[in-house]
Amino acid sequence: MISPDDRRDTMRTAGLFAFASTIVVCLLWLPFGFGMVGHIEEWDILSLFTRHGVFFFAGEDSPLATHRLRPLTAAPNAVAYLLTPDSFVGMHLLQMLSLIAKGFAAAYIGYWLFRSRLYAVALGLLMVVFPADTMQLSFRSFHINCAVALGLVGVAGILRSLTLRESNYRGGLLLAIASSASLAVAVLIYEVSLIFVPFPLLLLWARDGLRSAITTTIRQWPVVLTWSIATLGCLAYIYSVLSHGPTYQSSVVGDQATDLSLARERAMMLITTGLGRSLMGGWIDAAAILIDEYQNYLYLICATLGIGTLLGLSGRQDRHFVHGSLAGEKRPPHGIRIVLLGVVMTAFGYLPFLSSAAHIAISQRTFLFSTFGAALTSVGMVLALLGATPKQTLRAIVLTMLISLGFAAQMYQFQHYQIISDDQRHGLQSVVKALPDVESGRSIVLLDGSQRFGSVWMLRDNMMHALTYLYDEPINIVRICSMPGGYWQQLDRLGRPGRCIETADAWVFTDGPPVTGADYPRREAKIRATAEKQSTSVLRIDENGSSKASAQQIKRIAAGTDALSRRYEAVLADDNWPLKFNQFRRKSAEASVRWDFGRWWSLEVPAHGIGWQDAQWSMVGRIKHASASWANLPQASLLFETHPVLAPYVLKGRIIAIAPGIDRSAINVKINGETSKLVWLNDHEFYAYVAAGVLVAGKNELVFDIPLDMEYYGLGFALDWLTLDPERKQ
Repeated sequence: MISPDDRRDTMRTAGLFAFASTIVVCLLWLPFGFGMVGHIEEWDILSLFTRHGVFFFAGEDSPLATHRLRPLTAAPNAVAYLLTPDSFVGMHLLQMLSLIAKGFAAAYIGYWLFRSRLYAVALGLLMVVFPADTMQLSFRSFHINCAVALGLVGVAGILRSLTLRESNYRGGLLLAIASSASLAVAVLIYEVSLIFVPFPLLLLWARDGLRSAITTTIRQWPVVLTWSIATLGCLAYIYSVLSHGPTYQSSVVGDQATDLSLARERAMMLITTGLGRSLMGGWIDAAAILIDEYQNYLYLICATLGIGTLLGLSGRQDRHFVHGSLAGEKRPPHGIRIVLLGVVMTAFGYLPFLSSAAHIAISQRTFLFSTFGAALTSVGMVLALLGATPKQTLRAIVLTMLISLGFAAQMYQFQHYQIISDDQRHGLQSVVKALPDVESGRSIVLLDGSQRFGSVWMLRDNMMHALTYLYDEPINIVRICSMPGGYWQQLDRLGRPGRCIETADAWVFTDGPPVTGADYPRREAKIRATAEKQSTSVLRIDENGSSKASAQQIKRIAAGTDALSRRYEAVLADDNWPLKFNQFRRKSAEASVRWDFGRWWSLEVPAHGIGWQDAQWSMVGRIKHASASWANLPQASLLFETHPVLAPYVLKGRIIAIAPGIDRSAINVKINGETSKLVWLNDHEFYAYVAAGVLVAGKNELVFDIPLDMEYYGLGFALDWLTLDPERKQ
């Protein structure tokens, strides 16, 4: 039986891990508060709850039947909705709880492995702030964070059960059952959680060696049996679903999962992208973000001091770590073995995504399951280099620097998604203020003069879902037209918008002009939809993002008690978080301009403007990724804000490709209506001079005049980046 002293030590240690994870998670939220809202699929889920009521299980008869391979995928959203149906606060709280659970479970696994509180807390905090993740803090990863947390908690519980002397009796066996259930729920939320199944055995090998791991597994067979039953049950369910019709996963993967030639082509991506990003690329980006994006380091310095204090307190009782435990326990495993284990676990986390081209093209979602292995590798490297030194302070400083660097990257990620949320919020404010009533059967035509709703991140495909949730009434048809060109934001297979045409009695929505390309036959433009004016609500958003607000609607929102009034106040009203302050560069207040569709991998910047596909990412070198977007309208525009000086400017830019039928000399650029001639330095780079006074304080418009190649999918060129700098800086 476990002695009372051991129990007290376990409780104190668990409390330390929970406290450390909670502090760091709260530090992430402190400058931002609870103002972040949904981005893409979150609005869809809320719309389904509005239309069908709250549901937890995605079965064949559910609104999410295509997701039945992960039947509990909507369960975390359902819990959050029940907690706070009129705001996103519930999602914030559960997101925070998931991150705390991830940190706690990783720290406990680290303590079980190292017998060092210092290294354990470091592992737990790195699990929370590891820089390779670029979607951990977005609500798109809300259910995935829950799955990772439950999977890691299950692994930690099984390790505890395996090593308890009483594990064959009631206490250890009950813990094993609970841990196995935690794994099963994780798999049913997100099937990639199956990668956690071999982790206990791998960790046993890393700590005790192969022979001891086999002996422990045999001796503790009831614990292993419960883990195996949970695993087999999940596999049986997955097999049953795959045997009965298509799923979301099959539509994404298609034949790629069984294409051996394709698998061979992507085998190197496991090393270059999967391991490269996890173990090196994420850290490089984090360092660059720290240098390029911050303008005020005060909060980061304070957070670093807090992290250092946590690690210092954690390591005070680790004097026995180097020379073996005072209680006679085995020395901790060598750092090289830990590094090897971490690399293997990192590969396990990335491996499931290799079957999907859509997933390996981005970093979002694909590294959430690699994080534990990558964090373990980082800690293992510190252990290998400094584990034998008696200077505890040096180890704590190095680990503090690593965690703080990851913290800086995650803070920037939070700010990135907060900006998108604020942009969505301001756009929805204008829509709601101009739409007093939602009548059954009426369609909505949104004339968007601000050109902000043309991105997947800016409600292009989810406007009806967002309005359904806000009004608490089903809204089935919302058509967005970017003005003044009248481009319908219903994209075709090539990512091209259609046309919005106003007639005397209706709005007509057609395809774009016919184009052709390899394996894409020419198709004549057809009418795709018609909205009769008598049954259509037309909303006009001006170029500044404002609408002609209805006095009746504003009064209703201010004084009402219905769902719209409550949700407007909690979701759309301006965020007045009292602790908010700006620690990042405010590029709109600078004299120079740099436009990039995404400077840091998968942190895409939604373009205000028209004529651009969604950003695409390509590898530059072995680790770095760059974004670009194809222009697909003859006048592709970008709207940006700046605070210029009164001086001539130089526009510079880079493209990564150009359609074969386009003559570069025919491309011009207009800034606020003034035409500038492009001068090409080579096949990829150009520049142009902009006269003094053309740029204005506030919003500016840059338009490329491009003769599209209609024989090459109707494309122009793929823009990488552009800059505008005062000429005296050159």
